[in-house]
Amino acid sequence: MKGSFITFITILSCSLHAQVPAYNSFYCNGVKGWSNTIGGLFQIPSNIPANGGFIVNPQNETDNPTSSIFSISPNVAGYANGNLRGLFNSSNNLVNDPYLQFVKIPGPLETAKKYYPGYNRFWTVRKWEVQSLINDYNDNGIIDHEPTLNVLEWPARGNDHAKELNGITWPDRDLAPFYDRNNDGKYDPYAGDFPILEPSCAAKIPSEMTWSLYHSSSGDLEIQTLMYGFASDYIPLLNNTIFARIKVFNQNLVLKDAKFGLFYDFDLGCMLDDYIGTSSINNTIYVYNKFETDQSPCNIGGKSYNSFNVRSPMQSITCLNRAMTGSIIYDKEDSKGGSNDPNSPDGYYKYISTKYLNDASLTYGGSGFNINSTSLTNYIFPDSPSNENGWSMMSQGAAMNDPRGFMNFNLDKIVKNQSVVLDFAFSYHIADLTTDHLSRVDSMLVDISSIQKFYNSCINSDDLERRCDNNCVWPGDTDNNGIVNNLDILNIGANFNDKGVKRNQNSDWWGPFYAEDWNQTTPDLTNMKYLDCNGSGTITTNDLEIVKNNFFSANYSNTSWGGYNSEGEDLTFGLEYDSLNVGDEFVLDLILSPHKYLGLYGLGFTVEYDAELLDYVQGILEVSWLDKKGGPYSIVKAEKGKVHFGVVKKFGNDVQVKNVDLGRIKFRVKKQITGRHLAIFKYSNYEKINASGELLPLYSSPTSIVIHDPNTASPNNFTGLILYPNPAKEMVFIKNNYNTFVQATLIDYLGKQSNISVTNNSFATDQMPNGAFIVKLRKSDGSTSIERLVIHK
Repeated sequence: MKGSFITFITILSCSLHAQVPAYNSFYCNGVKGWSNTIGGLFQIPSNIPANGGFIVNPQNETDNPTSSIFSISPNVAGYANGNLRGLFNSSNNLVNDPYLQFVKIPGPLETAKKYYPGYNRFWTVRKWEVQSLINDYNDNGIIDHEPTLNVLEWPARGNDHAKELNGITWPDRDLAPFYDRNNDGKYDPYAGDFPILEPSCAAKIPSEMTWSLYHSSSGDLEIQTLMYGFASDYIPLLNNTIFARIKVFNQNLVLKDAKFGLFYDFDLGCMLDDYIGTSSINNTIYVYNKFETDQSPCNIGGKSYNSFNVRSPMQSITCLNRAMTGSIIYDKEDSKGGSNDPNSPDGYYKYISTKYLNDASLTYGGSGFNINSTSLTNYIFPDSPSNENGWSMMSQGAAMNDPRGFMNFNLDKIVKNQSVVLDFAFSYHIADLTTDHLSRVDSMLVDISSIQKFYNSCINSDDLERRCDNNCVWPGDTDNNGIVNNLDILNIGANFNDKGVKRNQNSDWWGPFYAEDWNQTTPDLTNMKYLDCNGSGTITTNDLEIVKNNFFSANYSNTSWGGYNSEGEDLTFGLEYDSLNVGDEFVLDLILSPHKYLGLYGLGFTVEYDAELLDYVQGILEVSWLDKKGGPYSIVKAEKGKVHFGVVKKFGNDVQVKNVDLGRIKFRVKKQITGRHLAIFKYSNYEKINASGELLPLYSSPTSIVIHDPNTASPNNFTGLILYPNPAKEMVFIKNNYNTFVQATLIDYLGKQSNISVTNNSFATDQMPNGAFIVKLRKSDGSTSIERLVIHK
């Protein structure tokens, strides 16, 4: 199973380029799910240190991630004009002819065989964003405040903002669900429309909704997926459930003998002791461990996997709106040939028809795979393991090395332009310690009815948790300014290991949480509850990680990044060259306090650059200068035109430093530019913190470099040009033997420009403040020269 489940993906002639599916983490309550854009409903990316796509302890994801599901994916197929059509998933990493028509492509059917990167993504919206828009409209019947980007770009029918925001166009048909306030059939947040699960129950707002879609390269079938969940302080099972609405859309042909099968590959901690069962009455597939405790250590093929360190839990998959018509399992390691991984669309169709690869039907007893038996059945292991006389994986002792299978639904016929919707709940069940190991399965099946009841009801989701309207904790925003950024790690480092009131709900996703005030505040009077990002009651490294995970997240109260912007020489740059050609790579050195000693416990800053001229390659932050023993925490995050840095100690006292190599940024000059340009680098939004938690200003100086294309730029503008005196007080003279200048543009450390007239190759600086400036000198023919100038009066 590990490393073996990969979805169908290939190259279609020249119209479908090699594509890497996008991944998304769905996280709004006690569990987390990873998905991809081509059918991996739960599928872990290769770079995430977890055992599977459904993580049950997301707050320990860095140290000890434990999963209950390795992968889940939908399969749908049927026959059109005698030919098999469908969307499948495969354990192979390459699909050859004649299976090219089954390749999956992100985006709507209308894009046919072409791949557009704009559709290879997820659209996510959170409850607080929806609620903010509803409150804004209810206030006076109009939208007074700009809706969030997530609300504006929600891929609903008729969204005219999508083209401008995403550069893509949506077909005029049902897509992501929304509340249509004026019933005009078009999604427009400025008219009061908003994303919603059920338009008929507008108060039932999920804590998070994430939507994506993909289609078959044959142009017949499309699958839209809406993942959603609810955070709950009062219903533990709901807080450990992720829902998925799968909509199958058939565009062109009548699909007969249509089948839908949900592929499941459970890994309940260690996979070696997983036992699977079916409850047809509850429309549920579930997994439990063979023993009271999960197998540990769990070593497979030389690799170690995380096991549960508590009493064995359970995991269920329940269809909430359609009766299951079959279930089947097989062993990936089986050598018989009829009961192992499928490797063709026909093999998949047999499994989702509740048959084996050799066309044998499921039979009652044993493993279910018995070609000599005539006792046919539709459901594998339908009895509870607590029933010693029933048919369960436990009673049969039918252990498998890697069990996996399909949860099946007979769709009969899907006509042209018809959609079929299947709603699922994926629930993690903590062990009921009041009963024995196997009887917990019976308790679990009873608990599932509460999820069905919740699904069927129209409730106000505010009743599920303690609502926060004022002074809310937004995890990661430690300075309570409405945005998570590099400056937020400073407070945590200076108050590391401090303790206070634990939140009711231990949580770290981006949203407003009620929290009681702590008795402590920072020196700027920010309550320490904001530093406890996950609500554990103790400020730890986990809180630092939440800043990294929620970086760039912002709410409606955000107005600024934070920090200071003052001129000086605490933060300076180092450049080896004065000019560069197109295509050159170079390094910008970051220097702290080159001329005097500076005391600090940590600092944060941003470096701004011209993204029209330069491509960011890499940012490196040196940290050993701050604490050689304690291992300071650091963060580097880049966005277009900006690179954000932060570093802070967690223990000890302030350090006194001078002329520190902070790190460096590697850039590449864009190849497409022509002529001569000045690339300016400047620090912004910087501050330091001391061991007492005081946030204090720093001061910075900019720098610049000339970039030119030698094929189109004029000769070197610096030849024979001198500004004097430099530093200057009231007047500056231009020494140049060949040119007459008419204007000087002085650019300060913040990029602010001041234009000064030049007369007889001289200009006045008496109205300019002290500081370091880049000077653009414009000649009478319109060309420019560039120099540096310091004004000191």
